[in-house]
Amino acid sequence: AIATQYDQQVARLESEYGAYDARLGEQLLSQGRVYQQLQDHANALEALKRAFHIQRVNGGLQNLEQVSILHNITESNIALRDWAAVDQNFDQLLWIYRRNYADGDQELLNIFDQVGRWKIQAYRDGLLKSDSYTTVSDAAYLFAKTIKLTEQRHGETDPRLIDLLYGHTLASYQAMIEYANRPLDKYVERQATSRVSYVQKCSPARTATGRIIMQCYVVPVMNIGTYVRAQDEKDLDVERRFFAARKSLERIVAIHDAHAELTPESRAEALTHLGDWYILRGSTNTAMEHYQKAWQLLQALPEGDKKVQALFGNPVAVPALRLSLPSIDKQVAPENPVDFVTATYDVSKNGRVHNVRISEESPTAATSARRKALDSLRKHRFRPRLENGVAVDTVGAVKRFPIN
Repeated sequence: AIATQYDQQVARLESEYGAYDARLGEQLLSQGRVYQQLQDHANALEALKRAFHIQRVNGGLQNLEQVSILHNITESNIALRDWAAVDQNFDQLLWIYRRNYADGDQELLNIFDQVGRWKIQAYRDGLLKSDSYTTVSDAAYLFAKTIKLTEQRHGETDPRLIDLLYGHTLASYQAMIEYANRPLDKYVERQATSRVSYVQKCSPARTATGRIIMQCYVVPVMNIGTYVRAQDEKDLDVERRFFAARKSLERIVAIHDAHAELTPESRAEALTHLGDWYILRGSTNTAMEHYQKAWQLLQALPEGDKKVQALFGNPVAVPALRLSLPSIDKQVAPENPVDFVTATYDVSKNGRVHNVRISEESPTAATSARRKALDSLRKHRFRPRLENGVAVDTVGAVKRFPIN
């Protein structure tokens, strides 16, 4: 009944004042929000998009008053799981803010962070059909830009950099995966090249009269270029991204070193995530040193056992970083998927997976889904379980994979 009243009011305002009157825009916005409360997001979008268009006609393409409407539009697109539209909404939001705020303004930095988080999540959960490398590159650029501007404004050890550096870590890791999966035919092998240059050489000589002079002459020199293999180029791309991720995590630890007021829990998490990176690299001893430092920090706190359990009570696939966007998180994965595959596996104290097997599956689970679940586990490295600060083997870990 309420929605019908709004419909009638919208029709009356449009008839009396025209299709682009500001009063009509306000009514459409209210109507759209009512439909959202009723979970009728299709009709909500229809009203909100009209309100958005009217706001742009009256206030200009760059006006900030359209931002609140755009947030409402994004909310409905998330509810409808229209991820391509959500991506467009975030891009529009970024466009508006970049035209209203100068580099370094906190409002702009906040939007860089928010859009960067969305890009990372869209890549991680495979929400977009667009080129995945573009999505990752956008995220990496936004976090790198925000980090640079925050450094200029607040200094290189400011705690506000911590979340941004975590974002840059994830973007760099995802870019590394993209490069690792990139076909070799995307790289061009460069043959050895040669070119001739000429240099002047001089040496002393005695004339017929016995006088010493410098006798100079020009000689050709052949310069041979280095042969570059496609695999070498690819390996270098992967290594650069991995190094960038590790560098960000090392900076987070350094920021904690520079700020004693930061909580032990935060420092323990930073050490743990850096340890995860060494596990990925295969540097198990260095990883364990970081894990043990984190364990000691947490163990000394009130209710330290609970905090230790959260980080080290069970094996964790690495990297274990997650950047949250709650409104999207709850829409991406159902809590109890109808179709699933459950795998059981063992994790050694060095973080390696063994004895992977399917322990349960839904009746409609295809062979490809079972294979995908097993391959996913086998290729992962894990943060091992710790007991009394020491890594131990874990037998019978369980993970359920939803089937889309």
